[in-house]
Amino acid sequence: MNNTLLPYLQTLCRLIDPNLDGSISMHDVGAEMGLNREESTQMAQELMADGLVDVRTLAGAIGITAEGLALLETATDSAPSDAVTLGTDGIISPAAKDELQQIMAQTRTALEEWDLTADDRAEVLADLETIEAQMASPKPKNTILHAAVESLHTLLINSDQDDPRIKRWVRLLG
Repeated sequence: MNNTLLPYLQTLCRLIDPNLDGSISMHDVGAEMGLNREESTQMAQELMADGLVDVRTLAGAIGITAEGLALLETATDSAPSDAVTLGTDGIISPAAKDELQQIMAQTRTALEEWDLTADDRAEVLADLETIEAQMASPKPKNTILHAAVESLHTLLINSDQDDPRIKRWVRLLG
């Protein structure tokens, strides 16, 4: 795959919250990146030819395929240099706070889909509440957030949930 296409695929994934059933206009994805309609259409067509994106509607809505998600996981695992992380400073950055809020919303949605024991579900909810309490603070503390995020990530990995959203937690840890 052409490296110029990776940002388009990443933007698509971000806009549909890594959901294989999600879709969005190929032009909206391009607009998010500052591309015109022609450039956006060309990129989407190249990704379709590679099997990473598929057409969902005749009006130009596209979605990411399982192959596209797998490629993003590989690309993100091998080169996360510009990824948003919690960092090591005492106070969380605005970008990390935004990323954390997105991941928490996705986790709450996914929690209904995941096959967890009652104890595991209660533990996930407790970790999310800890994170939410810190996020409500005027100065959220990274040490507390790190501990809650690590706990949550470990629990989800150990529960054998095969969901790409879980990898976002570990990327946030840096």
